Amino acid sequence: MADNGKELLDFSYSRMDMFRTCPMKYKFRYVDKMKELPKGFFFFGSAIHSALEFLYKGDSPVFPTVEQVCSAFMEFWLSRPLSQQGFRTAEEADRKRDEGIAMLKEYYRVNKDSFKRAFLTERMFRFEIDGLLVTAISDRIDYQGDGKILITDYKTGRDIRRTPDQLYMYQKVAECNPELPELIAERLGVHVPEIKISQMLYYHVPTNKKYYFDRAGDDQIKKFWDDALATAEEMRAGRFEPSPSESNCRWCDFKAYCPVYGGSGKAPAQDTDSSGAASGTEGTGPLFYGIRSAGEETAAERQNVSLLQLLNRCGDLEERKNVIDRELKILCGRIAELNLTAGEYNTGRYTASLGMKSSWKTDSRDAVISLLREYNLYDRACTLTMSGIVALLNSSDIPVDFREKMKKLLRREEQTTVTVKKNPPPM
Repeated sequence: MADNGKELLDFSYSRMDMFRTCPMKYKFRYVDKMKELPKGFFFFGSAIHSALEFLYKGDSPVFPTVEQVCSAFMEFWLSRPLSQQGFRTAEEADRKRDEGIAMLKEYYRVNKDSFKRAFLTERMFRFEIDGLLVTAISDRIDYQGDGKILITDYKTGRDIRRTPDQLYMYQKVAECNPELPELIAERLGVHVPEIKISQMLYYHVPTNKKYYFDRAGDDQIKKFWDDALATAEEMRAGRFEPSPSESNCRWCDFKAYCPVYGGSGKAPAQDTDSSGAASGTEGTGPLFYGIRSAGEETAAERQNVSLLQLLNRCGDLEERKNVIDRELKILCGRIAELNLTAGEYNTGRYTASLGMKSSWKTDSRDAVISLLREYNLYDRACTLTMSGIVALLNSSDIPVDFREKMKKLLRREEQTTVTVKKNPPPM
């Protein structure tokens, strides 16, 4: 409860920006707690931010190598299946992954001679200002002495400069933040009466361009904050009229429920989790929120929505299976590189059995077929799988010269096999 008797309102730049873009979308997202679909560009940006946090966080004078930074990126990337990354296809995800690795390598090359540890990285602050419970996340904060700080904001999308309001929000939150002076005293042993922004740096990672912005004047910040408080009052008053436009509506996840497009303007009935967010089947998308209540839809609509749900769910599961298979292949390859001896390895939760499997490969299927035809053995091979050809080679009546020529076209490969079983719970 705020001092003025009003309930604290959750507030952030992104919430304010969404409300000003479309109050109805704000209602669906933050009042009704409806989830948005994963977005590939958000996931990509988070992966880059995670790698840069790994690079700058800590106190060691020795910085991670570029390979370690890229490994941190890949660790984040593999932490979610494709269905939760927000990319349209596996090919798009692979392309963005490779783009991210190349981007980090170039960032490292450009900045390696000026690396220095950040004071704070990826720090979330949450505190009250004027009846608002403000949440802000800072990509990086550097302390410059005399109570002055430099705030860096990393951008991974298009090279568009930050809007003035976003910069003003950074400044307002930083200079009103009661935690920053405490952190400076705790970590640096320096007591400062107040925090002041020296500059704000917008760093565009894809191009390594830097845009510096000086501290805004107090009059500018006051006007900005008065406007922000006015927006907060509209949020409290529940003025959630839709604000349709091509740019606002094109990618909106809540379009089906908006009155502009025939919806009721109400969120569908659903359970919420302890955080107040709508619960639902993971990775299913808005259709799993989007069934209108009984009586508001026809039988044909119900059948159609049900079919769409089932088909989308099948597609999501198939996509997730493909991602899991790819990740398992990568992990098994990493295990093979360790050159472990065959046997069982117990992790506590799982028991892994490592073994070796031999297989035959060829670089020229056409040459194999040509050799079989030359010796009139094509039909006898029965199948052009490697098992059929190897079985033919083991026949006692096969000409010796054929056997020797075929062996030159084949090669044996050893592959590490990994079988994992979950250990039973302790008695």
